[in-house]
Amino acid sequence: MQFFTEKRAYPWVSIGNLRFRGYFFFAGECYADEAAAQVLLTLLDGGTLGTFPTTPETDVGAAVPCGSQTFPEALNQLNGLFSAVFEDGGNTWLGTDHARALPLFYAVQDGELLVSDQARLLREALGSVTFDETSVKEFEAAELFVSGHHTLFNGIFQIQAGEAVRFDGENGEISRVFYEACARDCVNPVGAAFGRPQQPHNAPESRRAGGVAPYNLGSFLGSRAIANRHCNVGPFADETEMREAFAQTYDGVGDRLVQALSGRTAILSLSGGADSRMVAELLLSRGYTNIVCYTYGRKGCADARFAEGYAREKGLQWHFIPYTRKRWREAARTGQFRDFGA
Repeated sequence: MQFFTEKRAYPWVSIGNLRFRGYFFFAGECYADEAAAQVLLTLLDGGTLGTFPTTPETDVGAAVPCGSQTFPEALNQLNGLFSAVFEDGGNTWLGTDHARALPLFYAVQDGELLVSDQARLLREALGSVTFDETSVKEFEAAELFVSGHHTLFNGIFQIQAGEAVRFDGENGEISRVFYEACARDCVNPVGAAFGRPQQPHNAPESRRAGGVAPYNLGSFLGSRAIANRHCNVGPFADETEMREAFAQTYDGVGDRLVQALSGRTAILSLSGGADSRMVAELLLSRGYTNIVCYTYGRKGCADARFAEGYAREKGLQWHFIPYTRKRWREAARTGQFRDFGA
């Protein structure tokens, strides 16, 4: 396997045959970087984790055993933002978290697996790469994204949210499985519209040559449960029960946020929308006031006026960063700007 990266944010750490970047919650504790990699490696290779749970609560489909647990089973126990590459003998597993917050891409050249956190680096490594015409049409029609495991380039693929991919080093075969149950039950209607096969995820792939299954996100109110280790998403007897489950999940997010901050200053990008205010309220409702807010944009913009008023009302420190042509030109010449692009 060849591995390519230029990322500085959430740097990769290597322990044994595992590469890992990011963080996660496991058994009520937050782990990051080397500590997180060690927990994941212990799940995979066996060992003692004290009272930590090591039995998956969700069926992860037809997975291939590796170590004490399968790679999909291990990822299914982690709640966070991460990417992982695990080499198991002649096989290699790739996986991302349930939101694909830290993307991972792969390609196969002359029977060898190439992996990177940037599609650009794989394109450069492969040399001659052509555009995937179907992906280009989808990208234009679907407002800047490509569905499924495809990318804009032929031969370069992406790990999907809540997915684990296995490369068989002996025969070069690629197999994929959704370890995250909600993702596994979804069929992408955008990809279906462009003729992408929408068959069960762990079935053999027939590239764009097959029927299209109906769009199905599962039933939130009904008899069919959607198994999920980290939140209760069904079935619900009525709307009241569904609202209670949502509130429980919402509160859990706030609790983990405070735990992950661990007393550090929360730097909050505050706009006029609901999302940033929701984050602020999650913290404030738990007595966490070590918050610094900022808003950016043109002087006098609606977002800035609203954010300033909200911050003043809540007693939060607030800063405004005005956008001007001069400041953009100056910023573009800095090393920080180049690092951000990398």
